[in-house]
Amino acid sequence: MRLQKRKLEKLPLFSLHSHTLNHGGSIYQYDGMLYKVFDDSSFFEDEVERNIDYQIKNYIPNTPHIYDKIYIHRKFCGYCMEYLMNTMTFREAIYKDSSFSVKVSAILDIYKTIKYLHSRDIFIGDIHMDNFLMNDQDGYVVDLDYMIMKGNEFKFQDLYSVKFNSNSNSSIVSNKRTDNVKAMICCLSLLLGVDLEKECIYRSVINVEDIYDKYIRYLKLEDVDCYFRDLMNGNESLYFDDFLRENGKVLRKICSNERKK
Repeated sequence: MRLQKRKLEKLPLFSLHSHTLNHGGSIYQYDGMLYKVFDDSSFFEDEVERNIDYQIKNYIPNTPHIYDKIYIHRKFCGYCMEYLMNTMTFREAIYKDSSFSVKVSAILDIYKTIKYLHSRDIFIGDIHMDNFLMNDQDGYVVDLDYMIMKGNEFKFQDLYSVKFNSNSNSSIVSNKRTDNVKAMICCLSLLLGVDLEKECIYRSVINVEDIYDKYIRYLKLEDVDCYFRDLMNGNESLYFDDFLRENGKVLRKICSNERKK
């Protein structure tokens, strides 16, 4: 798809509720589709084009369909994609009165995407609450522009990095563990009704131990305690959706306790 920038800029800008959704580019809306055009200042042209090619050619569950790449002056600079109507970000959803079952259903959906990519040795890396969407039936993962594949010799900049405890260094490596923990932070925020990305972030680093001390320890729920201690000690831990399946009643109790506060 070849476009002239002046024509593209005449299209209406997509109304975004969070600046992070617009991180790295501008999004335009027209005729039931969204057009994302990257900012040169945050653009890894070859790697992003490879990632968009992968999404065009391969089915990735619970992600918007990518229709075509956008070229301006013969240079790749973005793509057009499906507009997922009537959805909201996880960040917006924490302030909505959705049922526990609807939230869990969305969480299970986004982990289908994560597990699909991990099974192919692809990591998302830049995970945050504005990249997970939901409605009353489904959950979606958006903005896979910066996927990390095997053999990469470059590093995209994540919105934030993770520390697993106070004594550890922040982890900026994109892998199965960091994807799982970042997604867990988003999902737990949704269930608790608390924006943990904002509440527990300091200088673009989130400490899992800090989340435990502020929001988990006082609940005195053994299963959740064990899960967080495994994370903090660097042990191999379940994907958070598997933990939810095994401990649904525990998580429902967390939600119930939060509503009473």
